[in-house]
Amino acid sequence: MALAPEVFGPYTISTVVSSSTRILGRGDNDDLFKLDLNYSYTDIFTNDSGTMPFESVRTGVKAECFFSLIVIDRAVLSAFLSDIDGGGSNTEAPFPVVGTTLKNSAASGQTTFSVVVNYGTSSTLTVRRCRLLSLKQLDFGNKATRFAFHCEALPLVTSSAVAYTSDIYAIA
Repeated sequence: MALAPEVFGPYTISTVVSSSTRILGRGDNDDLFKLDLNYSYTDIFTNDSGTMPFESVRTGVKAECFFSLIVIDRAVLSAFLSDIDGGGSNTEAPFPVVGTTLKNSAASGQTTFSVVVNYGTSSTLTVRRCRLLSLKQLDFGNKATRFAFHCEALPLVTSSAVAYTSDIYAIA
């Protein structure tokens, strides 16, 4: 299992929805990109073990990524949200279409997308299959507006089993 690199700022974030790549914006050193891996287990209990698990079966892995952008193209943001949420324009915020299905691949579009973090001179971290959980607009007023994203990263299902962290992200 490869560990996520130390992402340093400034960095740019690109998104890929249905093979359409857009540079969403640029982050800084105040709020760096963060990737959390969450492993899930099913515990098996016996009379001998009581409330302590006798055995644990690993049932999967899920990840969350967090990032904020200080420089953002609002037209690109609106187009990105329109791609994953099913509607909207540059002057209105799109809302998720109720009943849309989660696709198995970022390439098939709708609701899932890839996040590409470009940092350093030529380093990238790609989180392959994400869905947007929240988008916050922070720091209104005399400060530059910061857009904070919270995404859930799901593994790519390329075979019958999802076994590796590399199914969630790749480092290049």
